[in-house]
Amino acid sequence: MTIPRASIRTAMIAAVGLLLFATAAATAAAPAPALTVTPSDAAVNVGAWVTLTLNYTLPEGAALTDPLTVSGLEEFTVNIAKARAGVITVRLLVDRLETFTIGPLGLDYRDAGGMTHPLQAGPVTLTVNTNLGAEPAKAALKPIRDIIPAQPRWLTYTAWTLAAAGLIGLILAGFWWRKQRRTAQQQALPVDPPHVWAENELAQLVARRLFENGDVKTFYFLFSEIVRRYMEAVRLFPAAEMTTEEIGRQVRGNLEDEALVALLRQADLVKFADAVPTADRQAQDLAAARTYIRQTAPAAPEPTKAPS
Repeated sequence: MTIPRASIRTAMIAAVGLLLFATAAATAAAPAPALTVTPSDAAVNVGAWVTLTLNYTLPEGAALTDPLTVSGLEEFTVNIAKARAGVITVRLLVDRLETFTIGPLGLDYRDAGGMTHPLQAGPVTLTVNTNLGAEPAKAALKPIRDIIPAQPRWLTYTAWTLAAAGLIGLILAGFWWRKQRRTAQQQALPVDPPHVWAENELAQLVARRLFENGDVKTFYFLFSEIVRRYMEAVRLFPAAEMTTEEIGRQVRGNLEDEALVALLRQADLVKFADAVPTADRQAQDLAAARTYIRQTAPAAPEPTKAPS
């Protein structure tokens, strides 16, 4: 029996059509790779944690790289936990006083053939709630004044007022005499270079065992003061009187100084946000401070060679 050519041609055209339709349907059903970021709150408080939810879609047979890394968060303190397929939860510590932008954030995945591809989501802006106005860096902080009495008490107690004034005068004179004597003694002693006294101050602070005895805030207040005074001595700007954010703007572009600013931010979290570092974290902070001191200390002069 002979099959007509027209029937064969019709069958071939129908088969090709079905193949093309099946390919198009499979392509339409395959999800396009995508990444979106949603913060739990758009406005947050200093020292609080904000949750970022990363929703991702991968092609069939693809998987995230192992270990999992989320790019764009290098400057922040974060905890990353992959909750379920398609969702990554990131907890980020708000350690800044001004509104800041996170990202763009990125993930890497491997397709079914083992090739690595990037996923990227746009930046997210978080508003920081403070009592310092729209521009915290420019806020003028003023001391709290006591209530001024309507009538000075010294008019009623004149004799007591004069006696107290005389006693205060004697005390001030004693303080002035001690200060002059101490200044004279200090001038007579040789002054250590900044990197020497900074190392000594850190060693004395560790020897007091404040951290081990539970006085963590006092330790980090003194630790931050030593680091700021040393930076002021070697960088010639008033670091001891500036906020951490002001110092960060001052040293922008200097990798060594920017690393120290990150250390000062960690100390601020303990001082003002009640963060409780571990003993390992305290050891890392001390090591980072000593590394900065060694990096910025003047090079030791090379020994002179004896004439041959």
